[in-house]
Amino acid sequence: ASVAVFFAQAGGFDHLVYTAGDWGGSTTKVGPNFDLAIAKSGFDTRFWGILLAVKYAMAHMATDGSITLTSGLYAHRPAKGSTLATAVTGAVEHLMLGLAVELAPVRVNVVTPGLIDTEALARMPDAAKAAMTANQPIPRPGLPRDAAEAYLYFMRAGYTTGQVAVVDGGRIFS
Repeated sequence: ASVAVFFAQAGGFDHLVYTAGDWGGSTTKVGPNFDLAIAKSGFDTRFWGILLAVKYAMAHMATDGSITLTSGLYAHRPAKGSTLATAVTGAVEHLMLGLAVELAPVRVNVVTPGLIDTEALARMPDAAKAAMTANQPIPRPGLPRDAAEAYLYFMRAGYTTGQVAVVDGGRIFS
């Protein structure tokens, strides 16, 4: 209901950027102690939340506008213990493909950030960040402005839809 009210009050707009995440710190591992409720909550925010935002945004969005979603590097580079994050980030990228066809001429794309040095990583020691990025071609965490450039590109690129921009310093192939 709050999403419907927000868009009803927002009026007309050109671009929707969906960056909501579930950074609560809890992880759900697949196995004998698997917790379906926790797993579902991740999809509620990162997948179903997108569909609700799109549902209510479309009545107010310019026909030459854009929707830019946020995925995550696990969609392309899974790690042990990331099964559910891998599934939801992959689902977001595939949802984008369907939405790009379904909602045309509104453009729909995805930004897939790697390790970006935001508040979510503030608790991580610099040495840990350095260790995680040491083998990347660009051996540092990304800055928020690095990721922001990809979102801005998708908003400005009137002939780009159905695409994924990976902003990861080359981590995807390191």
